[in-house]
Amino acid sequence: MTDEQSGWGKLLEGTLDIVTKYKLLDKLVERFFSEKAVVLLCGTSGVGKSQFIASLQDGVATPIPTTNRTRGWRKVKVTKEGRKLELLDTPGQVGEGALRRKAHLEALKAKRFGIINVVANGYHEGTASETSAIWLGEDGYDVRQEFLAINRQLEIENLAEWSVELLDAKWLVTLVNKADLWWKPHTYENVLRHYSNEGAYGEALNPWQGKHVVLPYASTSKPFYDRVPMSGFFGDAQRLACQVGALESLNELIDRGAAK
Repeated sequence: MTDEQSGWGKLLEGTLDIVTKYKLLDKLVERFFSEKAVVLLCGTSGVGKSQFIASLQDGVATPIPTTNRTRGWRKVKVTKEGRKLELLDTPGQVGEGALRRKAHLEALKAKRFGIINVVANGYHEGTASETSAIWLGEDGYDVRQEFLAINRQLEIENLAEWSVELLDAKWLVTLVNKADLWWKPHTYENVLRHYSNEGAYGEALNPWQGKHVVLPYASTSKPFYDRVPMSGFFGDAQRLACQVGALESLNELIDRGAAK
């Protein structure tokens, strides 16, 4: 666990009021979009890649129906004051590796690019049936642990698709989305450690020798499959803190990449 990761607990417990955080978030988004950078957006289906993009544009993303999945890869250009950031959004469905490869090749055309790999600690809300993901117990709905384990493994296996050429990326961010579901005071460090260089996910990234940063994130606040309640420890203030922290880190990485 790096100092950067262990500091998240203090950040989320900070006393910065929500209005101040919104103002800071607006400034960071403006700076983020002002950079001429190419970012390859990766991640398996249902982790929240499209909602991440929406949260950059609107602050809070509107929940996307589980049946609405990104098909094919797309180039998302966000323009502010004549300047733009280019996001290459990839499909996450199993069997669409050829389409993801096209997005990878597009990123390689840029002299400098970074990678954001979106994960969700197994909370993939996609085309899987509700009964395979959650169950109803005496105390209400809960997520099936085997469902989470399968999806965490899928996140790791997805890394094997990355070609050797992607090692040319200037930086890599693992964005652990849906913190509103998995964040708890006594377990959040274990979740971030899993995705760090010392965890199982990090071991699968062994060929990667560049800058790797793990960031918690929440694009929106929503019960899992509209039934399993959120963690109870992650509200609007915490979501804003994560968004501010993530954008600060991304801006710094883009600046470093541009300087090389």
